[in-house]
Amino acid sequence: RVEKERIPAGEDPDYHLKLGRGSISDIEFLTQLLQLRHGGSVPELRSPGTLDALQVLVGHGLLGPDEESALSESYLFCTRARLRLHLQMGRAVDSLPTAPLELGSLAASLGFDRASELRDVYRRVTRRARRVFETRFYE
Repeated sequence: RVEKERIPAGEDPDYHLKLGRGSISDIEFLTQLLQLRHGGSVPELRSPGTLDALQVLVGHGLLGPDEESALSESYLFCTRARLRLHLQMGRAVDSLPTAPLELGSLAASLGFDRASELRDVYRRVTRRARRVFETRFYE
């Protein structure tokens, strides 16, 4: 429902850094769900930090290291791109730009040689994170 209703019109749902599949909201939502499920017996999980909570989940065997890696990588990538866009555009931006010049500028500022590399990495990290989300959310 979030993916269908909360992404504003005109924004590309395939490249939405905050609400897209396998992006920030998926990772935060799954982390919070696991915190609710296990926080009663694992007090260390009662932490507001997503990345810290993921580490605690791994430390207690509630999440596999590969799962944590996929979630953290996507979370960090999407957050970094989102913050960089905010700096470049002077306002909050939640999707990768569709305009070639803006996308190229973002890609270069993040260390990519080509804009297509940025999109490829986005797709790779968010797909991996989404697989973890779907596996863990529906168990």
